[in-house]
Amino acid sequence: MPSNVLNTTSLYEQLYILLRDRILSDEYQPGDKFLAERAICQQYGVSRSTSNKAISNLISAGYLEFRKGVGTFVRSKQTLNDYFTMTSLTASAKAQGISFRSRFRSIEQRTGKDLSRHLKRVLAVEDDDTILVLDSLRYVHHDIPFLHELRYIVCKHCPGLTIDNYNDFFTNDFSIDITFYEERFLHGVLDEKESSILERPIGTPYSIIESIGYIKDHIPLWWGITHHRPDEDLYSVCFSVDCFSENNNNNVYFDFKPVPMLSHQR
Repeated sequence: MPSNVLNTTSLYEQLYILLRDRILSDEYQPGDKFLAERAICQQYGVSRSTSNKAISNLISAGYLEFRKGVGTFVRSKQTLNDYFTMTSLTASAKAQGISFRSRFRSIEQRTGKDLSRHLKRVLAVEDDDTILVLDSLRYVHHDIPFLHELRYIVCKHCPGLTIDNYNDFFTNDFSIDITFYEERFLHGVLDEKESSILERPIGTPYSIIESIGYIKDHIPLWWGITHHRPDEDLYSVCFSVDCFSENNNNNVYFDFKPVPMLSHQR
């Protein structure tokens, strides 16, 4: 059961997360009528405007739908994930015959007490929980850095996972079933560190993806953040939308260009 006690910081965002987690738990089924704003205000001790903003964001994110004159209802879990099918970087590169490789920059073992309060909450870990932190860099066209990823894995959900066998995690040797995957697309400008890693000028606008992988019972297994190289001469992110199909034929994929002339300009 989620806590009904909220901090005073980013109140509507905290309320959004609490309500979202209730939707994704077994408490609600697709098609169920969701809490009315008045009930949310009473349960969580928030204002009507805070409740309204959280509900509006849940509707925008696809977790809820508003039916005029009836109320707000939980959307099907299939609908939540089926706006677009995300074709991975690896699949996109292979489909286009683009060379692709990865390397780990560092692998560290930490504990929950080493994490920020935000990450501890997102991963639902305690101070003594073991966390494996993987810092990796992916290249296209042999040697052009394209994607820098940090991934935090909660080891207690992967019995036997250690700093010595982390590579098995990616080959699914642990037989882990990811039941839900959540992504948030963000934007920023390259700081000195990411500029050096991705080999692009400091201050260049670029894309960031924050992601969480969940296992059964909506338990967070890992949290990751990826920084994408800003380079219009290298690739485009494409959205393919079929407006006339009842099935999900919408897709997001990376469209790589031939070896770019400017690939090594800083």
